[in-house]
Amino acid sequence: MGAGGLAALPWAVISTRYPPQARAKMLAAISSAWLLPALIGPLIASVMADTWSWRVVFWGLVPLLAISAPMCVLPLRVRFRQPQEGQAALGSRRVLWAALALAVSAGALVEGLRRADVLGLLLGAVALIGVGLSTRVLFPAGLWRFKSGLPSALMVRGLAAFAIMGTSSFLPLALSELRGLTLTGAGIVLSLGGVTWTLGSWIQARIEDARGEASRPARIRAGLGGVAVGVALTALGVLGVLPLWVIYPSWVLACLGMGIGYTSVSLFAMSNVKAEGAGQLSGQLANIESLMVALAAGVGGALIARVRPLDGAFTLAFAVTLLGAVLALAVAGRLWAGQKGKVQEEKEANLV
Repeated sequence: MGAGGLAALPWAVISTRYPPQARAKMLAAISSAWLLPALIGPLIASVMADTWSWRVVFWGLVPLLAISAPMCVLPLRVRFRQPQEGQAALGSRRVLWAALALAVSAGALVEGLRRADVLGLLLGAVALIGVGLSTRVLFPAGLWRFKSGLPSALMVRGLAAFAIMGTSSFLPLALSELRGLTLTGAGIVLSLGGVTWTLGSWIQARIEDARGEASRPARIRAGLGGVAVGVALTALGVLGVLPLWVIYPSWVLACLGMGIGYTSVSLFAMSNVKAEGAGQLSGQLANIESLMVALAAGVGGALIARVRPLDGAFTLAFAVTLLGAVLALAVAGRLWAGQKGKVQEEKEANLV
C-alpha cells in the first residue's frame, strides 16, 4: 500500500507543476532514480542469497527504509487541504472502495490460478467479475475495448509492464533451472536491463526535446517493437533454442525499448488530461501497472508451479508475457486514432 501511494505521486507532481516541454526530462529523471538500485540491487541481493539466505535480503532493507523515510517525508511538509464534502467526498470514497475491490479481486484471481480444484475455478470466476466491476470505476470507459486516447494509453502501459515486469519475475529462476546460472549470474542480467531502461528514458527525452510531440508515435512503435523482439529472443535463449549469450543483448533490447516506449506512452497520457485531472491520472497510471504486473506474476507462477516438465512451464510463461508485448504494440495504434479526431476538431474550431 505504501509503494502504491508513492508510485502515484510523481505523476501528479509532474502533471501539475511542470510545463509540457519539461515533462519528458522529469520522467527520465525519475527513471534515473532507479539506476543505482537497478545496477547493484539484483547483484547484491543475489550474492546475499547465495552466501547467506534470501531472508537476509528482505531484512536488509529495513535500515535503508529507516534512513530514507525522513529524507522523503520532511521536505514534503505542507498544509493539507480541508476534508472534501458533499459529492466530492462521496466520489472519493467510491474510488477508495473500488481500489480495495480491485486489490482483493486481483489477489483472488492469482490464488484461483494457483489452485487446481473447483475452489480455484470459483475464485477465478468471481475475481474476474470483481476486476471488471472495479476497473469501471477506477479507469476511463473503454479500457478493455481499447478505446482510442487515454484508455488505450493506459492499456499499452499496462501490457508493456505485463511483458517486461512479468518476464523479470520468473527470468532468474528460468536462468538458474534451465541454463545453470547462479543467482548472481541471473542478477547481472536484471541489472543490465535496469540500466538500459533508464538509458531508454533519457533517449526519449532527448528526442522529445529535439522533435517534439510529433515524434511520439514513432518512438512508441520503436520502443514497443524492441520490447516484443527482446522478450522473444530472451525466451529463445533461456529455453536453449539460441545460445546462452543471446540473453544479454536481447534483454538489453527489451528494456531499452521499454524505457523509450513506456515513458513516451506516459507523456501521451499526460497530454490527454487537464491539470485538474492530474491526481486521478496518477492513480490510474500506478493502478494499471500494478494490476497487470500482479496478473503476469500470478499467471507465470501458477504455470511454473503446476506444469511439468519445467521447461514446458517456462515456455508457456514466456508465451504469455510475449503475448502481452505483442498486444501492447497492436493497441498502440489506437492512440493516434483519437489524436487525429482531436486535431481535426481543433482545426474546425479555428476555422469557425
